[in-house]
Amino acid sequence: MGNRLASDALQIARSGVAGSGGNCKRGVRMALERQGMSLNGVSAYMAADQLALNPRFREVQVPREQLRSLPPGAIVVWDRKPGKPHGHISIALGNGREASDVVRNQITGYGSRHRVFLPR
Repeated sequence: MGNRLASDALQIARSGVAGSGGNCKRGVRMALERQGMSLNGVSAYMAADQLALNPRFREVQVPREQLRSLPPGAIVVWDRKPGKPHGHISIALGNGREASDVVRNQITGYGSRHRVFLPR
């Protein structure tokens, strides 16, 4: 499932269908929907508790400096912080990059707590 999820996330981000910045949760939600899953709530940080309860994922502890080594399909959820009330969410592409509504280098210094979920 990890490779399919990463592939879907990449396709969605590149197509622009989820927006082009500021819509990270929309891009991840759309990729998860293609795998028959859903995310509720307005903010990205809200996905962490939902993913923790999802039997198709397992939560793991990953230090920030190792986030660029995540396998395809791993989901990183960053908590809220001042100036970023929604947090951030992305799907690892497996090459040090992430996809949400855009493709970029995997964020490692968002400045808040992060949680990582690996597909089972």
